[in-house]
Amino acid sequence: MIDIIDGEETRLAQMLDRTLEMESYLATIPDPKMPEFRISYNYSQKKEPAIKMNYHRDKPTEIDVDIFFQVEVIAIPSLIKYSQNKGDQQALEEAIIQRLEKKTNELITKTQEKYQSDPFYWSLYIRKHFKDIKEYEKADWHKKIYPNAKINVTYHMDKLEFGKMIDDSNLNEVRD
Repeated sequence: MIDIIDGEETRLAQMLDRTLEMESYLATIPDPKMPEFRISYNYSQKKEPAIKMNYHRDKPTEIDVDIFFQVEVIAIPSLIKYSQNKGDQQALEEAIIQRLEKKTNELITKTQEKYQSDPFYWSLYIRKHFKDIKEYEKADWHKKIYPNAKINVTYHMDKLEFGKMIDDSNLNEVRD
């Protein structure tokens, strides 16, 4: 599988791959209250994704992935005080989860329809359903199983934190 994917898709693929150690990365999301601004955050994943594979010979395989993560908000250029309002925090948390799920579903659809192969090494988890290599090869993970699988990825945010500088700085007084 050779193609060009953007940085966000690369990070998502790394998050879904249990063979890689991916502790954290920096990302941005459109501000839920003022979409012309982007909120910067540090995404961290303390444990591997939980991958459950339910293989069926005669119908699509079901793959359920649960990802547990934490977010530390680093910058809010819109100056909205998310850290001081529980309702705004909830809206930000939901916006981050929705963005991750939307982009992940788009990536999975792309890999199923365009590439017909997974960049997540999920084939490792289905091999136990076959008695030998010949049976696994006959089932054809890349052409039959993965492209037709029903995949559900769920993100669970363990913690939403705000960097110390957000509350300590008077951003109205900061000049470029």
